[in-house]
This record gives sequence, C-alpha cells and structure tokens, in this order.
Amino acid sequence: MSKINKIYPAAYGGESEQSDELILDTQCRKMVNCVPDVVRGLERRNGLDFIFKVDDALFGKNIFHTYDRGEGYEEYIFSFKNSTTEPIVIYDKYGNKKTVNYTDIDSIYSYLITQDMNNKTLKAITVQDRTFIANTTQVVGQTTLPPPDEDYTNVAYYFLKRASNDTNNEYRYAVYLNGTAYTATGSKSDDAASSLASNINNNADNFSAVADGSIIKITTTLSSFTFKSWDSWGNQASIGWKGEISKLSDLPAKMPFDGTIVKITGNDNDVFTTYYVKAVNGVWIETRSPNDLRGDFTNMPIAVDRQSDGSFLVQTLTWEKLHIGDELTALTPSFVNKTIQDLFFFKNRFGIASSDSIVLSEEGGYYNFYPKTALQVIDTDVIDVSIASNQANKIYFVIPFQRSLYIFSKEAQWELTYSNTFSPLNVSIELVSSYSFDTNVNPSVSGNSLFFIARTSDTQAQLREYVKDDNNSLIVKGVNLTINSPTMLPFIDYIVSETALGFTIMYSKETPNTLYVYRKATSGKERIQSALFRFEFSISIDYMFLFSKRLYVVWSDDTTSYVLNFELLPNQDIKEDTIDDSDTVVSYSSSVTLPKWYPKINTMKTPIDNVQIKKMGIYGSGTFNVDILRENYNYTLTRTYDSGSLKNNKATVAGSSKDTVITIKNSNNTPFRITSISLEGFYKQTSKELR
Repeated sequence: MSKINKIYPAAYGGESEQSDELILDTQCRKMVNCVPDVVRGLERRNGLDFIFKVDDALFGKNIFHTYDRGEGYEEYIFSFKNSTTEPIVIYDKYGNKKTVNYTDIDSIYSYLITQDMNNKTLKAITVQDRTFIANTTQVVGQTTLPPPDEDYTNVAYYFLKRASNDTNNEYRYAVYLNGTAYTATGSKSDDAASSLASNINNNADNFSAVADGSIIKITTTLSSFTFKSWDSWGNQASIGWKGEISKLSDLPAKMPFDGTIVKITGNDNDVFTTYYVKAVNGVWIETRSPNDLRGDFTNMPIAVDRQSDGSFLVQTLTWEKLHIGDELTALTPSFVNKTIQDLFFFKNRFGIASSDSIVLSEEGGYYNFYPKTALQVIDTDVIDVSIASNQANKIYFVIPFQRSLYIFSKEAQWELTYSNTFSPLNVSIELVSSYSFDTNVNPSVSGNSLFFIARTSDTQAQLREYVKDDNNSLIVKGVNLTINSPTMLPFIDYIVSETALGFTIMYSKETPNTLYVYRKATSGKERIQSALFRFEFSISIDYMFLFSKRLYVVWSDDTTSYVLNFELLPNQDIKEDTIDDSDTVVSYSSSVTLPKWYPKINTMKTPIDNVQIKKMGIYGSGTFNVDILRENYNYTLTRTYDSGSLKNNKATVAGSSKDTVITIKNSNNTPFRITSISLEGFYKQTSKELR
C-alpha cells in the first residue's frame, strides 16, 4: 500500500450530481449557504437583515416592478394593492412609503385589476423617471371616430390658374354640375371666379359656390353629383377637382379654404402610393383619410412618473392617433385586438410584444405607432414585424441584449437582426435556437450573458445561457449550465442577475425557502468559474430582487410582509438571519459535502481501487463541524475543527473512500473561510488500465 494525499480547491466549481469518479476536483456533492470564489475560497453567506415591514400580507406576492435610478440611494419597489383608493403602493429600499397621486384613479384601477391578480399579471419597464405598466390580461382596443361633418368627395373646387389679362381676348371658363354648364368670361382670374360663383348661386338648384381670389368652392345638398371643368385656352388655364387629383403640383400653392382635404392619386402609368393632403393656414400638409375612422387606443399601458418632490403620479397616457394615410398606407399596429405580452425599450424606441409580433414606436416618439408619411419609408418610422414560421409562436418575453433584441416563444428563441441602419426596411426576425422555454420566467441579462430557463420535464428545469463576444457575435447558443446537476432545479419562477459579482439567483414557489444560485467568473475570454449552489432559509420567500449588490427577499405571515436583505459578497459580520421587526434571530447551517475520493490512473478516476482515508485538513479560518458518514454502518461521526487548534490542522477520518461521505458544516453564527481541503490515506491498487 502506498501513502498518498490529495489537495482539493475550496469547491469553487459548485455542486455536481455526477458520479464521484467524474466530479471535477473543484466541485462538491452539495453546497448550502456558502459562497464560492476563485480567489477568496469558500465562505459562509451573510445573514439576513430586517429592513422594513408592510402591514399587508399580499405586498410581497404582488410586487411587480423594481427600479434603480442609478444614484445609489434611490431604488423603488412597486406593488399592486386591490384597493380602489390605493391600487399602487411604492416604497423605497429603506421602507419609506412614497406619496402616490392619480389623475383618474377609477380608470387606472379598472385597468390594473383582473380576476386572477398576481405579480406576473403586470409588466413594467422604466425609461428615465417614467415607468410604463401594462396589464397582460387586457385586450388592446381602438375607438371609432364619428364620421366627418362634410364628405370631402362631394365638394368640388375650381382653380382659375391663368387669365389673358387682355380685355380684347378674354378667357372663357366653365364648370359642369350634373351635366349642366355654368360659365364666366374675363381677362382677370379673380373677377372671372367671382362671376362664375354668382352664376352658380343664381342658376344652379341645390348648389352653392364661394369664390376666394381665383378659387371657387362648390357645395351641394345632394348626396352626390358629377363635376367637370373646361376653359377656352385648351384646359391649360384652369383645373378642377372633386375629392381627388393626380398631382400635388396641380393644387394652388396658397389655398384659402382651410380644412380642404384632397386625395392625391398619381397618374395611371405611375407606380404611386396614394396619399391625402389638407389645407392648414393655406399650406398643404399630408393628412389622414377623412373616411378612416380609427380612433384612440384603449387598454394601453399607463405611466407612473417620479416627480421632482419625490412623489409619484400615476396617469393614463395620450397615445398618438393616426396621422396620415388610410388602412392601406398606415396599417393598424399588430397589438390592437390582442393582449400585451411584454414591454421593452430598444434603440430609443418603446416596444410592445403581442401574439407573434413586436412593434417598436417611432424613434424618439414613444407614443406614436403610425408612420408620419405615406410617400416613403424613413428610418425613424414605426417597426412592426412578425415571426415567420410554419407554426404558431406566441411571444412571451423580448430582451434587449448586446445591441440586439432577443425574442422568446415557448419552443424557440429568435433574434431581431438588421444591417447598417435600424429601420423598417432592413429588419427581420431569425431563429436562434429551439429550446423548450419556460414561459413563466423572465430571462435575465448579466454582462455579455443572457440567462433563461428551459424545462426538461414536468418537474425539472435547466438554466441556459447565451454568450456574445466583443464583435457582437453569438458564440454560445443556449448552453446548459445545469448539465452537471440535471435534477437540481425545480420549476423556477424568477431570475435576477448581479453583473459585477457574477451572481444569477433563481427562485421557485415550489421550494420557497431555497434560492438556487449560479455564479460565473471570467478571465479574458476564459470562464474560470461556473458554479451552482443554494441558499436555504427558515422563511418562505414570496419575492426577491437586487439593489446595489444586495439581495432583497420578502416573506409574509397572516397580516404582514417583511423585507430583508443581505450583501452577496461575504463579510466578517455575525452570520445569523434577523427575519422580522421583533429582532427574531434564526441560526442557519452552512455546509459543503465532498465527493468520494477516488484516485486517478492516467486520465481517469476509478472506483475500483481502494483508498483508506486517514486524515483530512481544512485550510483557512473559522470553526467547523466535520460529519463523517459511514454508509456501510449508517453511522455519522462528528468532529470539531477550530482553525489553529488541531496539530498540523488535521483531523482523523479513518474510513474507506468507498463508504465515507464527508460534510463540513458551520452553525455557530461566525464567519469562516476555506481555501483548500486535503485528504491523506493509503492507496491499494487492484488493477491497471490497459492502454
């Protein structure tokens, strides 16, 4: 028998469910209430601190949004309250309740409330100091405008563009109303227009005419009429129209009849987009069709605005109406008659996801979802694009990530791509991967990583990750981060990520006293840490969120919600959880269970050979209990280790590696740090690997 030893790093690789001979030396069998770090080693997590309470047991269950103003001291928590006088409550991170005012509290409450209210019903996004809130159960509608008082297609205009200015050679002008001619002659266009209008008023039943300068407006009491015009200079001295005209240049440069609407149709041989113009202060501007009665959007997101005095104002928003065109040139946004699934903000555009489409507002115009001109598509126009697929793909989340936009449906993941400029003409949605995405869980961005949850069965989940490189290329497509621990995660309900420290934390309502943690660390382009572990608590958590490298958790009893937090990076404070305002202190245990020690022959560890473990050493600081489980005897021996108190920092194990499970625990409310673990024993080889 040979005397051998083994040095294990402090399990900074986290948990693994692989068989003992396959587990990496940096991994462990289970890790609870510890924080692994490639530099600091393994440390006991910090204890929870009570922050504030709310006299509402549903506060934590109905939190739907948090946001940080980025100034280090202004972070806010939004919760829905089923109250007609106080539907939204807002606290800062210190527990100060903020004043919330409403412009129309009845309509706001009606929009927010649903039959099955929970903190996933409402979706919110904050842009500067305005928070948009959407109720994902409300169907977006659109009102119908009343028809116009005057039918623009039943009004005629006659423009005398040119006159002879020669009394000896006067032009003759004529209009035909329902086939009857009315004429006037003159050397000056204004005089001829006035004379022709008088002729119509004096002789045409059911018609009236008004002349202003050289332009005549002809109206009727009839439901319709026919109209033609003529002049003696080869029809070059005047032009008439009724409702529409082929060219904008044919209209008078200065139109005295304000409000006049004309449809510009183009010539028969032109490839032309029909549009409408309206006279405003004498100038022609592009406008909407008077017969297009699409009105205001209904059930659209509301806004919560932080005011300069620190209070908040909740208000309904005025979304821009149709500006120009008709249903052919200005399509109805695809979210109308559908529920809003997600809100997002991308490239200075406000975005709405619904069904299988995403709509991005006009660039810089967050409240406009219509084009500003029918004459051309401009880069700043609204973008409305759908997933092109041979199967239905309902969109659940849209996540801006590394200068791209990622779209999550139940069975596939997509990317909004574009070339050169970001405009309606060069965007498309392309398939990135096809994983069974958990539609209940929001994806989370951390640095150059995008994390999301995929389901593997009716009871299990996976944490997956997209990674982009410096060139904005997707170099990893949905890598499975739980491949070494496939049964660790139950169904997950929330993910939050802390970028600077590399933490991604997952919460499940199925195990409300446990948080599942993934931690990553990179050096250059190399990932040097990829660790899964867990935090366990004595309370049942309702909600969690992050502010300033601190994890906040909310739990409730029958009447009250309690907000607690702890700093993610371990410190030297006392390690115990203070869970309420009565200074109730709960001790907790931190533990790491080591894999069984199997020697490595060539490149493989093998369970065939036998190691008799004699001693183990724990290098670092703190006090530990070492539980040594002898599986063959179903007996656990506990030894106490106090750094510096044992000779050579060693404790006796005396057991075979095949039936010995070693767990290091700390339950004494003090900090500890483990930098490495050593095992010593005798090795007996029973076979050799054939090469």
